[in-house]
Amino acid sequence: ISGQHIMILVLLIASILHWLKIPPISRSILIALFLTFYATITVGSPSVWRALIMYICIAIILHLESSPSPIRPISIAALILLLYDPSLIKNAAFMLSFTAVLSIIFLRSPIEFIFTRIHLPKVIAKYLSVTFAANLGTMPLVAYLFGTVSLSALFVNPLILWTFTFILPTAFFIAFLSVIASIFVFCVLEFIVDTSLFNKIFTNS
Repeated sequence: ISGQHIMILVLLIASILHWLKIPPISRSILIALFLTFYATITVGSPSVWRALIMYICIAIILHLESSPSPIRPISIAALILLLYDPSLIKNAAFMLSFTAVLSIIFLRSPIEFIFTRIHLPKVIAKYLSVTFAANLGTMPLVAYLFGTVSLSALFVNPLILWTFTFILPTAFFIAFLSVIASIFVFCVLEFIVDTSLFNKIFTNS
C-alpha cells in the first residue's frame, strides 16, 4: 500500500461525498475516519499512516487558513511522525515519501508548463507532470540510498500508475458486493432453518 493508493481513495471518497452534498468539514472528517479504518485493516502499514497524517494535516490547514501553504501541512506531518519515532529520520521510505511530495509541490508546475509547450493535451500534461516530478525529485535520494537509479522508471511508471485509478475502486466495489452477498446468503439460510424448525414443531404438535 502506497501514498498513491491513499490519494486515489481520498479522491474517490471525496467525489462520492461531494455528490451526496456532504459539507466540506463533515466530508474531511468522514474521509479521515475511513482512512483510519483502512490503515487498521491493512495492519498499520507505515506508508498508510504517513499518508493518513498528511491528509489530516492538509485538511486542518485548508479549513483553518484563508491562504494555506502546501509546505506547512507537510512539515507538520513530518514533525508529528518524528516526535513519535525519531528514528524515522533515517528511514528510506520516510525520506522518499516526503521527498516525493515536496518534489510534486515544487516541480510539477514547471514540468507541466514544458509539456503544454510541446502541445500535449492538458489532462495528459497534468498527469505526466506529477509522475515526472515525483521521479525526478527522488532520483538523487534513490542514488544516494541504493547506489543506483532506474531511468526506465521515468517512462514505465506513467504507463502503470493510472491503472490503479480503476483497480482500487473496482476492488472495493467487489469487496462491498461480497459483503452484501454474504449477508444475503446468511439471511436466506437463517430463514430456511427457522422455517424448517417451525414446520417441524408445527407438524409434531
